[in-house]
Amino acid sequence: MYVSALLKPTDEECAAQAADWAAKGATKVKLAAGKGVEADLATFDAVAAAAPAMKIAVDAHRAYRIGEAVELGQELGRRGALFFEAPLVPEDVAGHQELAARITTPVAVGEAMRNRYEFADWLGRRALRLAQPDVARTGITEAMSIVDIASAYHVPVVCHHSVGLGVSLAAGIHVSAAGADTPYFEYQPDPSPSRRPSCAPRSRQARPASGCPPGRASASRSTPTWSPPSRRRADTVPDTPTGLIPILATPFTAGGELDPASLRSLVESQLSAGADGPAVFGMAGEGFALTTAERAKILREVRTVAGPGVPVIAGVNGTSTVTALEQAHAAATGGADQVMVLPPFLAKPGPGQVVEFFAEVADKAGVPVMIQNAPSVTGVPIDVAAVSALAGVGGITSIKVEAPPTPAKVAAVRGTGLTVLGGQNAQALIEEYDNGAVGTMPACEFTDLLRGILDDLAAGRRAEARAAFTRMLPLIHLGVRPGQAWAVHKEVLRRRGIIGSAAVRLPARPLEPVTAKALDEVLDELALPSWRGGPR
Repeated sequence: MYVSALLKPTDEECAAQAADWAAKGATKVKLAAGKGVEADLATFDAVAAAAPAMKIAVDAHRAYRIGEAVELGQELGRRGALFFEAPLVPEDVAGHQELAARITTPVAVGEAMRNRYEFADWLGRRALRLAQPDVARTGITEAMSIVDIASAYHVPVVCHHSVGLGVSLAAGIHVSAAGADTPYFEYQPDPSPSRRPSCAPRSRQARPASGCPPGRASASRSTPTWSPPSRRRADTVPDTPTGLIPILATPFTAGGELDPASLRSLVESQLSAGADGPAVFGMAGEGFALTTAERAKILREVRTVAGPGVPVIAGVNGTSTVTALEQAHAAATGGADQVMVLPPFLAKPGPGQVVEFFAEVADKAGVPVMIQNAPSVTGVPIDVAAVSALAGVGGITSIKVEAPPTPAKVAAVRGTGLTVLGGQNAQALIEEYDNGAVGTMPACEFTDLLRGILDDLAAGRRAEARAAFTRMLPLIHLGVRPGQAWAVHKEVLRRRGIIGSAAVRLPARPLEPVTAKALDEVLDELALPSWRGGPR
């Protein structure tokens, strides 16, 4: 739920109103904007300063033309805005399409639309990233059809609620509660305090999201932690997550200890950038350098910040069936929706043993299994015959292909029935998708850039996708440099304000002068935006 809207005449009064809502447990608010780019940003900054944990959406009330909307949207992206509602006049579909492609803040549209056909046109043109039907205007049946269509485009629905009768509020809550991807709801404050719902997070027993879900309340209050909108509800997280699933780096302090504040900031930044779900304990995340206790703490933090509706994948790198199952059970208990499993790699198994290993892990893990085929890391190849055999094993749903050349290997296994995702830091992203991949699992320092490329591909803008991808390649290649990859990932995250330190653990090495010089040049050319959130 988010509180709508802060309507006080001055920035100081809006800030005080936001602080008051934060004290009552609210984690999200919406600003009434459209006063001009500088004035809107000044109000945003005043509210953010008064309520630092609050996630802030902006409703421009159709006040801007495309140039101003792009300028404001880009600044809101740097500040981590929840969404940018009604930026342009409602009939300008092409303008919204251009805006959605040029900013990272989700463009939210829909209160002026009345049926599924209008929404289908906008969704097909990628002109919105958050659908906002007003159930009082569409009716419940039509709203549910809109939710289903939006789900097919992986676009969340946040029902709009104008100031109106309680029956319209109830209708919107029912649609939000029943929808497959309806992470929160607009709440118009009721002057009667006794009728205000609590926005305090639920207890850990239900895998809490950071905000109050639609139509739900908690009996207890605690300090809320804000997070970007969940992309799926807990009861509809798929057995096989697809799309953009970054491997989270593991932030350490300068002294080498786990840094929970930076980890929370990292998860928030990934979801805000458009990730379909995070993965932990992968190679890019220094999973090899973590203790059992640290793995449990990391998964707990990620699950809490991501909320129950976002799929979380946990890496498993055991050196035997027994140790792999131990890690898989811990992941399942900690809230992972799937495990990504490497084959044993110290005592290297033969082809028949590889099949036996994965079959036993899938049978006993208690959570769906993704095969991670990374022979350059493990020295254990998994050939097409083994993949085909494993595709018939219950509990194995997908494969991450990291055996070069990945496009050819993706093509070779796409007919096995397993869901295929690419790896290798997205070095061959477009070719992998051309050959049957339906997801990618790269490092996490450029998720916002990859989101734009994948959206362009989905919309048929291949030339734009290829141009943006080519521009990224130098950074992608530095992120797989032997011995330096982990330092590169973290240095980029540090410079973008997402984590506090670029420290790594042995056997990873700190950034060396040659790599540091190359990285400086690449980052100067890319001019990546900073993340407003940051560790806290």
